[in-house]
Amino acid sequence: MPDIGTPIISSEVPLFVQPDPSEAPEPLTCVGIDDITIPEGDVTLLYNPSAISGEYEAIDSLVGAADSVTVSLKRMLETVYNYLLEGGKCRSEYRVNFVCEGTSKYTISNYLLGVLLHGGRFTSRVLVAPAAQSPDEKARINTTGELSALKADFIKRLQSAHQPMTQTQNANEITMLPQSCGTKCGLFRNLCTEGYMVLDTDYAGIYGDVVLWTADSGVTWTPTTTGPFAALGRNGTDVEVMLRAGGHRVIVSGGAVPGLPPEIAYSDNGGVNWTNVNPESGAGTGGRGVNRLAWDKLNRLWAAADDGRIYRSLNIGNTWTVSKGAIAPTDDLNDIEFYTANIGYSVGDSNVVLQTLDGATWNALTGPVPGVDILSVGVNRFGYVFIGTNDARIFRSIDNGATWRNAAGVQNQPIIDFSAGSVDKIEFDPNNAYVGYALWNDATPNGTVKRTEDGGVTWISGEIRLTTPANAGLYGIHVCDANGLFVVGDTVGGTTFSARFQRRAT
Repeated sequence: MPDIGTPIISSEVPLFVQPDPSEAPEPLTCVGIDDITIPEGDVTLLYNPSAISGEYEAIDSLVGAADSVTVSLKRMLETVYNYLLEGGKCRSEYRVNFVCEGTSKYTISNYLLGVLLHGGRFTSRVLVAPAAQSPDEKARINTTGELSALKADFIKRLQSAHQPMTQTQNANEITMLPQSCGTKCGLFRNLCTEGYMVLDTDYAGIYGDVVLWTADSGVTWTPTTTGPFAALGRNGTDVEVMLRAGGHRVIVSGGAVPGLPPEIAYSDNGGVNWTNVNPESGAGTGGRGVNRLAWDKLNRLWAAADDGRIYRSLNIGNTWTVSKGAIAPTDDLNDIEFYTANIGYSVGDSNVVLQTLDGATWNALTGPVPGVDILSVGVNRFGYVFIGTNDARIFRSIDNGATWRNAAGVQNQPIIDFSAGSVDKIEFDPNNAYVGYALWNDATPNGTVKRTEDGGVTWISGEIRLTTPANAGLYGIHVCDANGLFVVGDTVGGTTFSARFQRRAT
């Protein structure tokens, strides 16, 4: 794959479009992409006063937005020619695939996904002449056109590097700060440079070594100055961050401790000091843990907890209330995810699926399999809901959780069945509609990262080189972009497991 700023030249690269993300993409062109040009953005130097001379010196650089990506096309298939005719009305997402020489161009499984085009719109289209039609093939139309897109993601095969750790506890979740400049003259933070990881407690001291911090993309992880919880023996279950003026807030949730109420903590100084909050106290709250945190699009913070409880904070974790309608009081909730400001889902034991459509009231949906524990939920940018179960299946709903159907449309059948183990995490790249990941742990458990490149229709792992040794379950994931993610899980060789996935060199 060429570097950014240079064109891709090929006359044998098909372009696929996915008008219905519940189905596999269909071809827009069979052959005939002349080139894809990815322009570079302007480079702006960032300056700070020198600590020695007092004069300003360049300390980093910021790459600005590039112009639109352009793709020259010809020889369109008639069946989707309307995409050209109506291309000026709205922007779409397209995928460009590279086919191995000598293999069929009409079989989806033979393609390696090469480029995702975001915000595509046809800026020119010319009908040349209809091609001859034989009785055994579809009619074609020869055209020329130019597709302009706002952004392009090159999709690479991935490999992971096991990061050295000194901690000895299992890791439960990881999150990284977004790309940002902290102050007007502050250092530019690259994507997935700084972040936090939460672990099981080590039972040392009053806090325990629960939260780790990195400022170098996980090359080194160090414990925060203090721990977040007052309760001895409380595990860290989830972690989230929120950018604020001059810095950020990190929020962590804690697991159950017998006899004690649930606990969430936040820090505005990177873990030097923590504020402990009980989202619910009083009779009957002892032994209740908080399992997952999630932001909605209005920056309200949500928490899924034991005993069917859902908590909501309107002030980024300062105070919490029990959300109305969490109507599964005997079943633990294992995950929570929001699609829009008001549409969200929470899942739990015994086939529990809850939905909110107003960001306030939660109602029960019918899960796909009575009695199954649902461990994870993810929603892609198409709005399709995916849930992972404790019997290693992923179910999909394309109608907001009303029904759960496989690719053939059969109700209450999984989109994929891994046969044994559990699907403990599902997370989609928030920046494109196609790429997502699932963590599947077999019965051992040995953890495997599964990837989808078609919006959740298929889940594969053959394109990922994973350095996970045996006997390591995977439970936490953070997706940086289409080709980058972090994964954490059970200890390996006596130390905490953390791996970073990046583009494979070959």
